[in-house]
Amino acid sequence: MGDARYFWRTRDRRAPHNLYTSTFLLQEAMKARGEETYHWEYDLFRFGEPPEGTKASDIKIAYPGSYAVGYHYDATTRTYLHEMGGSPHVDRISGVQLSPTTVMVLYVDYEDLGIRDMAGELSPDCRVVGSGDALVFCAGMVIPARWEREDISRPILFSLQDGSEVAIPPGQVWVHLVPKWLKVMYTERTEAG
Repeated sequence: MGDARYFWRTRDRRAPHNLYTSTFLLQEAMKARGEETYHWEYDLFRFGEPPEGTKASDIKIAYPGSYAVGYHYDATTRTYLHEMGGSPHVDRISGVQLSPTTVMVLYVDYEDLGIRDMAGELSPDCRVVGSGDALVFCAGMVIPARWEREDISRPILFSLQDGSEVAIPPGQVWVHLVPKWLKVMYTERTEAG
């Protein structure tokens, strides 16, 4: 879909980080192409009481360079305060720190398709069909899990070692697709720390 009518750029950010669209415009683009708007017929997550896990209030995902991210669990709001490059990641308009209820880490295979971004960095393709290990962070805990997806038209399922589906608290869910070699660290924060 290379039609500029369905996108816009802002002048306050550098390309490629200034390209935007909307749900309405994407639906209009699909209509223009003679496609029906897509209706997902599956639940993406199972919301409910999460299983017991290991306490983990601090999360670090060691993406290369300045892209390293971190989270700190805030028991008052029951959300994970997000950081990028060691600084709070705040909403540009409200100034409020971004804070999902659940953070999921899926270990996936990446393939080099030879595509580079404007800075010359690799823009790999991650494989989200198949299965692999996962970490589910919710309610101040980490729950080791497995992810599985039969094909691109189906949702990703998250299961425990006994095969039962992982339930997570209702709220915003952020999913990280990380290469299998990338280090994800998590610890319990002490009162002093």
